[in-house]
Amino acid sequence: MNFNSWPTPPHAYDLTTLLVTEENQLNTAKRLHLSEKGWVKLANHFTILLTVKDTDQLTQIQGHVEAWRDEIEDFNLALKEREDELRENLKLLKAAVQSYWINFQTKFVDLDNGVVKKPSDEFVKSLIGALHGWEEAIANETAHFEGDNLLNKQDQLSHIRHEVEGWTDCALRVFRWHRGIDRKTHQHQESMQILNEDVDQLLAQFQHRITGENGVAALIIQVQSSMDAWTTKLFSYSHGVLVLQDSDWANLYQMMEDWVVQLTQAVDYVGTTQKEEERQEEKPHKSFKKPKGFKIV
Repeated sequence: MNFNSWPTPPHAYDLTTLLVTEENQLNTAKRLHLSEKGWVKLANHFTILLTVKDTDQLTQIQGHVEAWRDEIEDFNLALKEREDELRENLKLLKAAVQSYWINFQTKFVDLDNGVVKKPSDEFVKSLIGALHGWEEAIANETAHFEGDNLLNKQDQLSHIRHEVEGWTDCALRVFRWHRGIDRKTHQHQESMQILNEDVDQLLAQFQHRITGENGVAALIIQVQSSMDAWTTKLFSYSHGVLVLQDSDWANLYQMMEDWVVQLTQAVDYVGTTQKEEERQEEKPHKSFKKPKGFKIV
């Protein structure tokens, strides 16, 4: 990510502008024949106090911004690496499932007549072993969307939000000290609020990615549940406990195709920022994968 192109926040040059304005006001005061010595003394006293207070607050703002920038860059990098790994693992899983599905189709499906034959015992035994491996692989991936893995990522996002709250509180103090003559809101306060809204959206989208609410978690959990059900059925069949009809084998063949489709979709969803329910509702979406932020100079 390139953070050097981010928009610049209220900073020291804003204070310089304010002090230049105060100097111009002082000249105006002279022209109005106010008490020159008294005005200069009061203005200098106010300027010294204001500069000290501003310097302290701006230093704190800079600290929050730099901490936020470092933390969010580290978080984004780690998340991208995890998503790259997830994407590759799902591709491998999809390829394995697709291979068995094609093998099933080649040996036991008459596409011309729409007939699915009972697979050989050897194929069923091999498929049961493969299913165990696939379920384990999916379990390893779903673990990242729950438990300590998820809590750790959410804790990191909480620290990042704390930095946003920190720079906001400090900036609001500075804005209150530099209200215009009409006592209206400082000119930069609205810009900061707009920026903070973008940051909130960015953090919300990170949340969608770490929880799998972008559709990834639901898809792979659905595949995992279906695989588990068929593992149980095939295991019972292989031990003579359960009888499977031709329609059951047709359902298995169709289900394997569904697994391929669902895993393909899951691969496509990895790293996306929109919640699945909003995607289904076709709501407009703006991704903040390249965050905007402060630039301290």
